[in-house]
Amino acid sequence: MGTFEGHFLDGVAFAVFGLWWTANLICGYWRTVTVSGSVYTSSVTFPCPCLCQSLRSWQTEGALKIVISIVSAVTEILCAIRNGEFVYFGNAQHATMIGFFFLSGVVDLLLHYKLPLPRDIDYVILTLAFCIEAFLLNFHLHDRTPMDAQLHTFLIYAVYACIVATLLELYFRSNILAALCRSNFTLLQGTWLIQMGFVLYNPFPGSVPWNEHDHDQLMLVTTMFAWHMAGIVILTLAIWMGFYLYHRSLNLVDDVTEDRMLWETQKLGYAEIEVEGSDESDLDRPA
Repeated sequence: MGTFEGHFLDGVAFAVFGLWWTANLICGYWRTVTVSGSVYTSSVTFPCPCLCQSLRSWQTEGALKIVISIVSAVTEILCAIRNGEFVYFGNAQHATMIGFFFLSGVVDLLLHYKLPLPRDIDYVILTLAFCIEAFLLNFHLHDRTPMDAQLHTFLIYAVYACIVATLLELYFRSNILAALCRSNFTLLQGTWLIQMGFVLYNPFPGSVPWNEHDHDQLMLVTTMFAWHMAGIVILTLAIWMGFYLYHRSLNLVDDVTEDRMLWETQKLGYAEIEVEGSDESDLDRPA
């Protein structure tokens, strides 16, 4: 991954999955509470409605995890070989991280075909993949410049956040905020990997390289990480409002339903959402 292409392509993969999860979580939430009137429950993977009818039942997301992981891991291994010898052991760490996401894709497929696996094993394996990623990245910082180490440290923070968010989602399956944290921090991993590629290996000809020991530029990198988080929050709010306006235009959201959902999104834990046959006086709101 020690090239612009390596950081950029891996970043795009994380960003696509993070954005895909975010859109599907929000869409599924609004559809559940407005159309079916039932309790929302999150999931690790989602079907792809953009495919033709005969392919919609496929576990597309798990298959993509497997294909992307294989291509990425093989590329890491091949790029580490020089004159028949394996010389870049950092690539072995990268390939190992990728291997656990490959395992997550395999579990997704096995669950899709209803093999007798333990309940919530998909969440457990995804959490394990994030844990291995954080563990290996933590010992991936030796002999790096201050800026390089800082960039990777911020990436580790995002991975830690993914671990916590995935565990929260596992225990609070009906809480949309826990699920959105998992998708948003995955998206943050992706955008930050892309940013790292531009900072460390700027591909544009004639570009001025960063001074990786300059204090002011280190402070700028810190600020940029906060900008990434702010941008992802703004994007998530925009997607949320887009689906809200869409359902509102279909007259699927009335004032009572809207008020109830706003209250439900603030609660942790399992909550029963009653959409029909209630009025605002039924709600038990905090003072």
